[in-house]
Amino acid sequence: MKVRIDNGKHAEFYIARVGSRAGCPMWEPYTANNCFAVLSADPDNDFARVMIAYEAGEFGRVEVGSCQPGLRVRDVQAVCDQASKIPAYIIGAVRRSVEAERKIVIMKEAARLAVKKACRSAVALVRM
Repeated sequence: MKVRIDNGKHAEFYIARVGSRAGCPMWEPYTANNCFAVLSADPDNDFARVMIAYEAGEFGRVEVGSCQPGLRVRDVQAVCDQASKIPAYIIGAVRRSVEAERKIVIMKEAARLAVKKACRSAVALVRM
């Protein structure tokens, strides 16, 4: 995994370099000059490794600045070098956990919508 300053050329994925989401991996940059570009031979697993490091707070340890946190390319490369040591079985376990959490969120949203629909029906019934 190689991290470089984004110069508008192709990258497998991007890492936010400034702001509250500094260190967050993204498939598409949210702005051209606020991201580092990542070159990778295994983008899916490397993206997952960087996401694990981000969620674990590893990028927060190397942020600089107090008003608007930012990251230096050498620090991001160091975190990515450490993250590249995360074994594939850990990535699989994290992916399964994320998928289970996503299903729970979808079920909660469906339940919330069902309650909202029931409340609207009750109000409409009372108005009659």
